Amino acid sequence: MKSNFAFLEDTFPSLANFGKLAEKYCYSDSNSCLIKLGMIGETIVNLMFKFDKISLPVEHEQNKQDIKINRLLNEGLLDDEIVNILHVLRKNRNKAIHEGYENKERGKSLIIMAYSLCEWFMQVYGKYNYEHIDFDKNILDFYREDIFTEPREESKQKEEKIEKELVKQEEEKAINSEKLDIEERKKRARRFASQRIRSEEETRIIIDQQLREVGWEADTKNICYSKGVRPQRGKNIAIAEWPTKSQDNKKGYVDYALFIGDRLVGTIEAKAEYKDVYSVILKKMQMKKNQVQVNTLHLVF
Repeated sequence: MKSNFAFLEDTFPSLANFGKLAEKYCYSDSNSCLIKLGMIGETIVNLMFKFDKISLPVEHEQNKQDIKINRLLNEGLLDDEIVNILHVLRKNRNKAIHEGYENKERGKSLIIMAYSLCEWFMQVYGKYNYEHIDFDKNILDFYREDIFTEPREESKQKEEKIEKELVKQEEEKAINSEKLDIEERKKRARRFASQRIRSEEETRIIIDQQLREVGWEADTKNICYSKGVRPQRGKNIAIAEWPTKSQDNKKGYVDYALFIGDRLVGTIEAKAEYKDVYSVILKKMQMKKNQVQVNTLHLVF
């Protein structure tokens, strides 16, 4: 079965390999799937430093991906949306490694986000004439648990050896490549970021993450009205798909209803075009982690 990430094979074989493995383990080993997706983000960040000859952070910070990502943002090579994807991939990978976290649906959603990230990277650092190809979800279905199994541990060492070798080769290639004018690189990065295909699901995953970072319990898939979640005293909960009724009695729902205890303090509508909810909430709702002082607010993204 051909991988969605096959378009990377000639130019960035390590990313193609990580993507193919993430698809392969999506259902049978979602923990490994999340780890492979995190490696896509980490590899892209490291390659960007080498392609553009950017000096690494000070020695004790060189392995901290969040610092590297923010450095690239400050350099003007990343925009907020790409940064959000990189952080989501990074945090899920860390959770998978350190807590044994696994989630098939999350893995499936993040594969699509990683695919979009890889298309952007190809356009900015690889083949500039690359044109978007729709993600084929049928490839993920091919690897459903009931039709695909493999002894995971038997191939793990061989798999990691191949990964390290591919990454090493690509980093050397990036180091030895001719440096593109930095302003031209920034121009490409902005242009292709603005053209990137976004999904509402991607937006929700990122908003979930950003809400959690400012003190809300948020998880679109599980903390939702349809699964019986209701406001609770002593908790700040963002409940997804909260039902509404208009003045003319038409029923609907908001993507998130924000509750402090049993008090509704705001709603959020998630759209494919979104702002940085983290910054907006901090600014407009005067919110700090574990300390919330807000007025009712309706945010539309």
